[in-house]
Amino acid sequence: MRTLEPILVVDLFPLERAALLKLLGSLDQPTWERDTVCAGWAVRDIAAHLVGDDLGLVSRARGAYRPARA
Repeated sequence: MRTLEPILVVDLFPLERAALLKLLGSLDQPTWERDTVCAGWAVRDIAAHLVGDDLGLVSRARGAYRPARA
């Protein structure tokens, strides 16, 4: 079996985030309310989900959170 080389993309994350924030900042109110291909989710729901993921990461890192082992 052949070993695959990793594809390093971490340096692209700041560019992706900047583009996302620029896009979100340009949206008008009706666009925030538009449905997405994810049934039951509007654009605002997707944006809130992304922000929630980021806040969770920051919170866990700041508090040195370690989940209990089952």
